[in-house]
Amino acid sequence: MSRTNIEIFLGIIIVLITGGLLISYGLNEPNRMAEFEKSQQAQSIEVGAQLFDTNCKGCHGVQGEGVPGLCPPLNDKNFFTNRLKEVGWSGTQEDYIVSTVSGGRLVSTRPSLYPGGGSPAMPAWSDRYGGPLRDDQIHDLATFIMNWEATAPVREVSPTLTGPPVGTDILQELPAGMQSMVKPWLPRRAAWAVISPPQPVLHGSPVGTTRHRRPGSHAHH
Repeated sequence: MSRTNIEIFLGIIIVLITGGLLISYGLNEPNRMAEFEKSQQAQSIEVGAQLFDTNCKGCHGVQGEGVPGLCPPLNDKNFFTNRLKEVGWSGTQEDYIVSTVSGGRLVSTRPSLYPGGGSPAMPAWSDRYGGPLRDDQIHDLATFIMNWEATAPVREVSPTLTGPPVGTDILQELPAGMQSMVKPWLPRRAAWAVISPPQPVLHGSPVGTTRHRRPGSHAHH
């Protein structure tokens, strides 16, 4: 075999080996990409958890359980199964979270249950709208919230108490005539609990302490 033939033969072997390696790598690409995406998602969830703890737990609870009378739960079965229908959102759940977190909410969609933190009901968090978070951070937050979907419990909606505070509001004005009943070291605006109701005044001799004379008896001096 001539030198030329040997070189041709070795070239064919090298091409076959290289092709086999490329085919093997290509066949394994879906698994490799899946592992990469899984790793990226885990990292995103971790970052999102830190962001949630810093920025969201005050209104939505440490574990996303919500704050009755203020903000709704996010770690809630109803949030993942019915919320998009309630607001008429046609996109994905994750897109809804990203959009709501980014732009905030001027008014609550359920003001009788969750009025929010004032005006606006929820502030915008995206730095594109004056908030403190970048787009990638908001996506990390959404990934963290979506991580609750599989295990989210069904949460009962707590009724919202209405009407003026009773019995414990130290800022409630006292009715006319009650001001003089407040103890002098307390402010004029005081809780009803510290006001003692007027006691009835008893007239006559105390019961059980008066000694009565018998008819015809005389006192001895």
